[in-house]
Amino acid sequence: MKYIVNLVNKRGINKVKSVEASDIKLAQAKAESRYPDWKVARITPDEQQLDYYSLVKELRKYNK
Repeated sequence: MKYIVNLVNKRGINKVKSVEASDIKLAQAKAESRYPDWKVARITPDEQQLDYYSLVKELRKYNK
């Protein structure tokens, strides 16, 4: 199953990544091991969230 993981660093910068895992705890462990300098803020299994965050990311690119 694919999980959407929201990460935040010490400066308050947010990052959204997708992680393939069998449950939420494993998704959190994978995200923490891949991004050790980032804190996991939220995890969701909702596929619509992935579409939403992809759209927001694209909009941010064009609004700079």
